Amino acid sequence: MIDPDPADKGDGADSDDANPGEESLETTVQELSARMDALSKQVSGLREELHDEREQRAELEDELEARDERIDELEAEVGRLDARTDILEVVENADKMSGKQRAVTLVQHLHRAAKARSASSEKSL
Repeated sequence: MIDPDPADKGDGADSDDANPGEESLETTVQELSARMDALSKQVSGLREELHDEREQRAELEDELEARDERIDELEAEVGRLDARTDILEVVENADKMSGKQRAVTLVQHLHRAAKARSASSEKSL
């Protein structure tokens, strides 16, 4: 007896309706592959965004450091101006004071100036 379809071995592998699970498995694999591609693109986008945010953070930290340095400079300048103001007050009032009062006032001024310098040098450490 001759088989009318030699390719058909009776296992049904060549028929379209023979294994519907295989077709749904292939569809599932394609969907998962597409989903993996989309997630991969999303991860890449998030990595780029993270990189950009880190760059911006570094720039802001640099700007903050520059402002802190400027604030320190301004505080030092205010300290110098305060010291000058104090000594100018002593000079203006020197004519009204006795020699002893001038000496005491000068010593007090020098003592305050020394404390201010000590505090500013401790602050800078």
